[in-house]
Amino acid sequence: MAPRLANLKIRKMSATQLISKFKVYEPSERDSLGTVASLIPKGKLKFIPNTIKKYQDKINQAIGIILINQAGESTTLPLSKRVSKGIVDAFEAGADKKKLLSAIAKLEVTQFEHNKTGKMCQVVSAPVGEAGTEEEYTVADLGESTVSFEELI
Repeated sequence: MAPRLANLKIRKMSATQLISKFKVYEPSERDSLGTVASLIPKGKLKFIPNTIKKYQDKINQAIGIILINQAGESTTLPLSKRVSKGIVDAFEAGADKKKLLSAIAKLEVTQFEHNKTGKMCQVVSAPVGEAGTEEEYTVADLGESTVSFEELI
């Protein structure tokens, strides 16, 4: 065991002390409005530069983009947290801005009710899969696994 973990004290807690209480999992409903490119087929797309800097400085939780339609009218949309992180990581790895915008153009704009404010929100996000399609295992099945934690790291 690593030295810094050797002195770690662990208190036993019951399942009733979980921060999130057990309930039936229901994914939040999201409506797809189409891909970014399909919303502005002959338009333009660009980053809101100061949102990238603010994301890197941990001020914003998302990067913003500007969508400009063929008539020259514009609107802004945030990228999801996951997409924002991917874009910033790609920028830091030296990715070309044009290629990143091309990738964003293929992503979908989803609309959903914000779980805290109750207001409708729109965000550019990676494709959302169907709920429950991932294979599930019982705890007993997992207990028979031969992979140790050390092997995972």
